[in-house]
Amino acid sequence: MGFKILSVSLMMVVILLLFGCHKEIKRPEPPKSVAPAKVVNVCNDCHDSLGDVLTDDHPSINTDGLENCLRCHAKVFAQGGKSFDFIIHIAHYSSPSENIKKDITKNCWSCHRLDENRVFSLKGVKRGLGIKIEKAMVEKQEAYFRSWADSEYLDHKHAGNNATCRSCHETYFPDSRASMGQCLLCHINYEHIAELTNGVVPNPHRSHYEDLRCTLCHKAHQSSGLYCNKCHEFELKVP
Repeated sequence: MGFKILSVSLMMVVILLLFGCHKEIKRPEPPKSVAPAKVVNVCNDCHDSLGDVLTDDHPSINTDGLENCLRCHAKVFAQGGKSFDFIIHIAHYSSPSENIKKDITKNCWSCHRLDENRVFSLKGVKRGLGIKIEKAMVEKQEAYFRSWADSEYLDHKHAGNNATCRSCHETYFPDSRASMGQCLLCHINYEHIAELTNGVVPNPHRSHYEDLRCTLCHKAHQSSGLYCNKCHEFELKVP
């Protein structure tokens, strides 16, 4: 009889322990559904639809948003077409505001931002542009972009050949003039340039000075001038 009572008691203890342990186990809660990140389309701050501002020969698009633009335009750039930054900057700085919802002042901060680490990026695009810069330096470039996009200076003539600030300065935020080496990336060498101006008298590229720095005569963001006229009085128009 005592053995039966002991057996029953042991079974009760085992059952209680099992249920007790089971109750103490904290099962992980099922993951909460996460809403998809909201796509920030900064273009719609000014434009009702990107489709309204695209050129006639642009393929039709089904959705707005800079991330979607970059999916195609990054490929176009790799294939030798106009880069996305060229297309956007020339469009926004060279023409009056059209197809916009409100009268705005177009500047860098219409489309760009600096994050908490001063990394320069596009609004509405998750990844930064890999440039760490001060706000004042960004705003300093404003006048140069406007000149490049719509002026009578050489920078605008370069824009006509799809050149950007980066083409001459290797960066959008230069702190010095373009180097002679950068000029010759496109213009090949002095002999080649001299051949192009053989019909000019006197030929400014065949002088008693060899390899004069291009920027002594050719000014990108202001009126150019003939360096030879420091000593001479030649009537030559300098682009």
